[in-house]
Amino acid sequence: MKNRKFFLISLISLLIISALIYFFVREQQTQTFAEANRIFPPDNEFLSVMELSVYSEEDNTMIPVNINSDIMKTITKLMNTTMVSGDNIREPSNKTLFVEQKYMDGSGAYLKFSLYRNNNTYYLAFPYYNFSDDVEWYKLKSNELPEFYLNLIEKTPR
Repeated sequence: MKNRKFFLISLISLLIISALIYFFVREQQTQTFAEANRIFPPDNEFLSVMELSVYSEEDNTMIPVNINSDIMKTITKLMNTTMVSGDNIREPSNKTLFVEQKYMDGSGAYLKFSLYRNNNTYYLAFPYYNFSDDVEWYKLKSNELPEFYLNLIEKTPR
């Protein structure tokens, strides 16, 4: 009887530890921003930004940003190096739209994404297909790309 209880407790403990390890490892997995948008080499080297709007808290609206080649190169570099969560996450609550961007990858496909923020946490919303209501959500692992967009809005004339 004691052996059976010990075996049962050991089995339950092992299952709990395995589940915790699985969720911890899954949380640590990352991918690049471009990979989350399904842009893989060599297409990720030829991104061209079509439209970019950044939210201005002062004006309480989305402000279109004029894009020159230097800005486009910087955005492309940041999209290829910024890390996001490896798996989709649930749609965050209390989020605020921060950036909307339409762009074309190296294969000529038109894509779009939105960045949202909740306090100092940023989320990527990417339509599963361009004309679909299904949205995949990813959590950004660094604030380098959002900070670049913030600097852009400060420099944009109104």
